[in-house]
Amino acid sequence: MNSNHSEHDNNSHKSNYTEDHIKSTPAPPASLNVNPSTHHTIHSTYTESTIQAAYTLLRLYTQMAQELCNTLAASYPEPSAIAKLPYLPDCTSFEALFDLMDEQEYDTDPDLFYKNENWFIFPHGEHCLFVSSSGISIEVHIYDYRWIDAGFFNNFVKSISQATSHPYSELAQKLITAIAPADFQSFCALLKYLSAQGKLLQHDAVNFSLA
Repeated sequence: MNSNHSEHDNNSHKSNYTEDHIKSTPAPPASLNVNPSTHHTIHSTYTESTIQAAYTLLRLYTQMAQELCNTLAASYPEPSAIAKLPYLPDCTSFEALFDLMDEQEYDTDPDLFYKNENWFIFPHGEHCLFVSSSGISIEVHIYDYRWIDAGFFNNFVKSISQATSHPYSELAQKLITAIAPADFQSFCALLKYLSAQGKLLQHDAVNFSLA
């Protein structure tokens, strides 16, 4: 991506929802202050059901990240322009979308409707946070939707657990109970354990992807 576009100011991506709709928009989760050098213990006591629950939700996270990226790109006013920009095949539409938003100075974000819900967009830096009207939170790396930040996954699982009508809500609740206190360190240790078991690839201190 062009280095001039590595930072995306939220103020340059104003929502085109009505004022009343904006007031009902879920607030994005607070940023996580993570020290990449912090050591997290890899536990060896996870049950098979805990591992399966985590892996199922990691697959769901990756699937939703890809589909949200594609939905965002398809909602953009000029999909033909996006298709012409040469980027990595797996993230062409999403990455190019932000370049076009900056270059052409669009002052509105496209509406997103995904899985029978409205989704609100909070682009920032190398990430974009999507929040559904029911409060589900999923944050995506602009350069590669397959990357899963342990802190973002933590927020995702907790938001799924609170969305009681979601089909994976009970599974998310069970995972949170199993790895209590279910904070950033717990999730990071769990993902490191899954990486050691060959189920995930670890890219850096906090980022992983499905193997």
